[in-house]
Amino acid sequence: MTEIQFIHEPVLLHEVLAWLDPAAGGVFADGTLGGGGHSERILQRIGDSGVLYGIDRDEDALRAATARLDGYPGFRPIHGNFHDIDTLLPAGVLLDGGLLDLGVSSYQLDTPQRGFSYHEDAPLDMRMDRTQGETAAQWLSRVDERTITQTLYDYGDEKWAARIAKIIVERREQQPILTTGDLVACVDAAIPKAVRRKDDGHPARRTFQAVRIAVNDEIAPLEKAILVANIGLTPSNNGEHIRLNIPPLTEERRKELVKQIKGDTETARVSLRGIRRDMVEAFKKAQKEGMPEDVAKDGETSAQKLTDKYMKKVDDLFAAKEAEIMTV
Repeated sequence: MTEIQFIHEPVLLHEVLAWLDPAAGGVFADGTLGGGGHSERILQRIGDSGVLYGIDRDEDALRAATARLDGYPGFRPIHGNFHDIDTLLPAGVLLDGGLLDLGVSSYQLDTPQRGFSYHEDAPLDMRMDRTQGETAAQWLSRVDERTITQTLYDYGDEKWAARIAKIIVERREQQPILTTGDLVACVDAAIPKAVRRKDDGHPARRTFQAVRIAVNDEIAPLEKAILVANIGLTPSNNGEHIRLNIPPLTEERRKELVKQIKGDTETARVSLRGIRRDMVEAFKKAQKEGMPEDVAKDGETSAQKLTDKYMKKVDDLFAAKEAEIMTV
């Protein structure tokens, strides 16, 4: 099997690091892991005591990033969609920050069999996660002309959307549209040659972008991720754009944020107490099954000390964040 060449040049790297400000022992999530470029720099900052959860629904990306980041003790690869982050992460995890680098990667575009590129003829797939969902070919065979038109207009800003959709529907009645070349041919047939000659880029680029967004349902997960992040922002989704109304950071708003973080802190404390309880019960059970009493007691004591250590860490993180929020 050919090694995956998933080279990732992180976008706005310095700005991302400045905003997240990762420090030793920090806990972060990269919801679009990709080749691991951003994650590697975050891992370098948080050190061996920190944790970074790298999430990606593209198995190729996950494998490549895992190979790249395997030497970092705090790296935790997770296969999934970032909009499920509330169920993907272990219970009680309190993040110091997160990152979403949206869009399609150069690896996906440069790998013909993935079906994202209009430069080479290949199966029309376009799925970020090839373990589930319908392909672009299946989607184009199923939806009606009006849906295709609206998708191309909304997600691709394609002014020839109606003509392209009409050609797609006409041609699929004769034979299925199964390859990227088939879709490019539909676009070429719909857009006048004179217009195509004046276009700075490939005439199919907007159509491919729009179909990719629809096939991967890229808008809804972003909306859910913002809600799940629990940062006090309510996204407005009109199907084409997501708008965020960011309230001014008044004293009242600062207090609301502190209250929210306090709740998250208590959730983490409850989780730690639950872990301690399970450990103590395990030692008691082991003692009944023959473990020496002094060994069992030492185990219970160690469990309590470990719990106290991480309780203090959680409290210190809350105190630092509270001070940061309330500082004007």
